[in-house]
Amino acid sequence: MKWFQHSSDSYTDFKHQSLIDNFGMEGYGFFWLCCEIVAQQGKNYRLKDVKMWKSALKRISLLPEEKITSLLFELGELKLISGKSLQSGVLYIPKMGDYSDDYTKRVRRVSEHSSESVRQDKKRVDKIRIEENKKEKPPTTKNELTPKEQAEKFFTDPVYYQKLARHFIDEKHYPRVFIDREFKKFHTYWTEKNGAGTKQKWQPPFQKTFEIQKRLNTWIIRSQDGFKK
Repeated sequence: MKWFQHSSDSYTDFKHQSLIDNFGMEGYGFFWLCCEIVAQQGKNYRLKDVKMWKSALKRISLLPEEKITSLLFELGELKLISGKSLQSGVLYIPKMGDYSDDYTKRVRRVSEHSSESVRQDKKRVDKIRIEENKKEKPPTTKNELTPKEQAEKFFTDPVYYQKLARHFIDEKHYPRVFIDREFKKFHTYWTEKNGAGTKQKWQPPFQKTFEIQKRLNTWIIRSQDGFKK
């Protein structure tokens, strides 16, 4: 895709407004940067090489990796990108089909494809997009995971890590800087390994049980140091 359409009032879209509310124009510009690299380097509105596209985002945006992870999580939450695909290391923007131009149609015309063939191709693309959207599932709730699975997901999955952080920021109204700092300290403390390097501090036999949300609640409360919500 050589270029894509960008509506002059796209900033009025509710999802874009929510993005701006949470991350300012930096977040809004980051989303369109994602669209540009997917349009330029992707196939079927996807980029699969996670190292390549994350490096490109970091190099072009000059943002730290943690900020990029937070922004990608937010885009997934708003359905501006596919959160499910993101967990698999794929940058997929389903709505790029709405932004795309008629370049492909012109190429097919030159190649002597009929207008009817182009219409059929568009129907097939639309059908695939609908099916992909149907496959999208809401984020896994804590009731669907055992305490052990929740803890493992927190310590290994950056998206799940950010989801829990956003819970404290959006629902419990703690400042982002405070939560980012304490989550890092919590993660560092509990992932300390034993002498053999085979087990981390949060795992059995060191801890018989480890309910991640209760542990985080206790940690945050004890770390306030006079801070008032």
